[in-house]
Amino acid sequence: MRLSIVERRGTVRIKTGLCVQFKQQDNIWDICVIKDFSENGLRLTSQTKLEAGTILMFRMKIPIDPCDHIEFFAKVVDCQPMSEGLNGSFLLRAQMTNIPPAHLNIARSYVDWFYKNHMN
Repeated sequence: MRLSIVERRGTVRIKTGLCVQFKQQDNIWDICVIKDFSENGLRLTSQTKLEAGTILMFRMKIPIDPCDHIEFFAKVVDCQPMSEGLNGSFLLRAQMTNIPPAHLNIARSYVDWFYKNHMN
């Protein structure tokens, strides 16, 4: 099983099962599981079908320091139904936008830590 790859995001992508909260503008927060994560984007499961170009707000805790969390906006790149047997679930790809520099540093630190500790 490959835990990390560098691909079209141009950065290291790690496979992780972190929970993340997200919402559209003034909607309520929804919780989902991240399939993979990089400093530029993420792929996650969602119970909601979202159109490409939709802007979402995310917030997530970082396991290497429970006091750290990051908040950022991301633009939906793609949203496809998941395989049969998971009716009503979607696989969502989103690209981060306007992430504050301090939160970007936290995201980078987590990706680096995960890569060093799980790729051996």
